[in-house]
Amino acid sequence: MLLVVFALILLGGWWYYDLQMAEIESLRVPGDAKADLEIAKMRLETVRATLTVAAGIGAASALVLSFRRQQHDEFHSTQQRITELRIQAVEQLSSDNATIRIGGLYNLERLGEQHEELRQLVLDEICSYLRRPFDLVTSPPADPEREVRAFAQEILQRRLKRRIGRRNYWSHNRLDLTDAALGVVDFSDCRLRNVNFTRVRFNGPAKFHGTSFEGPTSFTGVVFEQLVSFFDARFDDQVDFKEAAFSSVADLSRASFSGAAWFTKARFAHEVNCSLAEFREYLGFTGVAVDGYANCSGTVFHSYANFSKSVFAGGADFELARFAGVTIFEEVAFEAHADFETVSFGGWTSFARSTFRSSASFEHSVFKESTVFRESAWNWRASFLMVHFNATVDFEGSAFLDDVSLNGALLRQLLHDQSLPGRYRPVETSKGFRFLWTVKRDGSEPVVPQRRPGDAELQLRPGGPELRSGVESV
Repeated sequence: MLLVVFALILLGGWWYYDLQMAEIESLRVPGDAKADLEIAKMRLETVRATLTVAAGIGAASALVLSFRRQQHDEFHSTQQRITELRIQAVEQLSSDNATIRIGGLYNLERLGEQHEELRQLVLDEICSYLRRPFDLVTSPPADPEREVRAFAQEILQRRLKRRIGRRNYWSHNRLDLTDAALGVVDFSDCRLRNVNFTRVRFNGPAKFHGTSFEGPTSFTGVVFEQLVSFFDARFDDQVDFKEAAFSSVADLSRASFSGAAWFTKARFAHEVNCSLAEFREYLGFTGVAVDGYANCSGTVFHSYANFSKSVFAGGADFELARFAGVTIFEEVAFEAHADFETVSFGGWTSFARSTFRSSASFEHSVFKESTVFRESAWNWRASFLMVHFNATVDFEGSAFLDDVSLNGALLRQLLHDQSLPGRYRPVETSKGFRFLWTVKRDGSEPVVPQRRPGDAELQLRPGGPELRSGVESV
């Protein structure tokens, strides 16, 4: 740095001297002795002025150097002070005194508030504290550690709200709460990035209303002891709920999943509400047990949806749902009423080897691609009233133990006779094959709806229905 300053002095002095001498020489008059004397005086003054300018440059450079050195010293002093404060705050978190631990959390929050570059470190320290082993179930209500942990949670919830403004929001790259024990949680309207809630135990109600999850999110093995709500939450990337345990009501209504969503082997002990939710990528709902009522009415599945080997014990409602891609309900057990009324199945669909132990209704639904019900078991009444099968449907090997209604159902393509429910023979029309009656469990005469022009009248006879009138085009 000194060499740079010295070079600046030389260059500045030389530039000033050269400029002044050029101007002086331009004033010279040949043969004028008086002018020569004046020029000599001006040269002398120029030398003095050059020395003055050089000295000024040197003084200014010295001031700049001094200022830079002062800034450097102040920066290092500040950094050292910040480091000392952070270390002190972290040490306070290890105190046996709960009041001191709360003071440590307060000091960490103040550091993050005053120094934006430290916010990720502060969040890491707070998450690290919450990951410390603590049993909220067995600890007494008066345990002071409860208050400390509640304050730590409150800092996260307050500093990660989207609505507090850009300057006050703490931007971050990660939140790692693996194995943490949390009490009452309210992350509503928060923006969380790369969150890891793996094996977290939520011992109180958990609210994520309108929460935005950015980056991969993990709830693997999580336990929700009380109500949990993801109402209107937004998952911008993949989310993992594998082996999660929902001990109370779970609300995912109006939630939006932009990435893949896994619920493999999750357990819902009570009602789960996914109504009007939206799954844009793969949904893995395999091996899931739902003990309560499952409400998926109006839900939209844009891609592959897999519900294989799941159990719906309290009833399943998919009314007005829309499946745009491949849909798999293979080996699913519906222990109570299954409602698939007015559902749109846009891709290949399979209910193969599934069991319907109560009533099931697919009334007014549309299957746009091939549909498979092979080896399915229907223990109660099944209704396919006005269903449209736009491609083949296969019921081969299925068992119907109660009434089956296919009144008004329309089948575009007939795969083979064995692909239909036992004893059913459809009526061929210009639009495809239309069903007009209901198979009764006791073999009694079917209820035949009012005929339309061109429909054939069918009656149930031993060994199958009999066509009593010719078929006319409609």
